Amino acid sequence: ATLGGLAPDGTLLLCGYGAEPLVLPTQPMVLNRLHVAASPSGSPHDLRDTLAFSAAHDILPDITPVGLDEAPAVLEAMAAGTARGRSVITYA
Repeated sequence: ATLGGLAPDGTLLLCGYGAEPLVLPTQPMVLNRLHVAASPSGSPHDLRDTLAFSAAHDILPDITPVGLDEAPAVLEAMAAGTARGRSVITYA
């Protein structure tokens, strides 16, 4: 029902989550070019301010690039609670 209130090119912003998966109807999303974004906290304005501050001060995230073939090992480490830092899948 929430998607019905979005204008074409509108964005549904999720600021939290429940235990159940979110199921969204694809047809109206595609036909109306709707977007879904999520944030663990803060408003879109807060996120823009944070990104602008980071860009202005050359603050970059500390990530470990991994190839797609390494992703299963990263997921296993996450499930075991032994993963450290943030891993990002890169396509090179």
